[in-house]
Amino acid sequence: MEKFANKVQEEIESIDREYLRKIQGDMFRCNAKCCDNPNTSQADMERCLETCSHPAVKAQQFMNQQMQEIQDRVQRCLMGCADEVKDKTTFNRAEDLVNSVEMKKCSAKCEDEMLKILPNYTKKMREWLSKGYNMQ
Repeated sequence: MEKFANKVQEEIESIDREYLRKIQGDMFRCNAKCCDNPNTSQADMERCLETCSHPAVKAQQFMNQQMQEIQDRVQRCLMGCADEVKDKTTFNRAEDLVNSVEMKKCSAKCEDEMLKILPNYTKKMREWLSKGYNMQ
């Protein structure tokens, strides 16, 4: 799964550069404006800061949700592999070796499957971040 993990990291870094940094920058600039007015009450300033943070919080929640969905799919696939191998286990050392090879083959299939669907997730992330993050 190393190839898949590397691809996920590469995509997340790309999304960070393309979208998340801008969202965070907007939040910090907005926060600074909240603090610039010395006549604002503390409660009003806190509301302002919360409002400024809302898009960044929503974006982080969305990204966390998408990453959790990806992780869940990987886990389900690998659990399916483990179940298949477990169903074949007869406590014979020679078969254990074969089952280990079977597990590696099945895990490789999971990785290939996840590599195929990862673009669907990254497309969804980019689409949401390009238009959805700023919805209140």
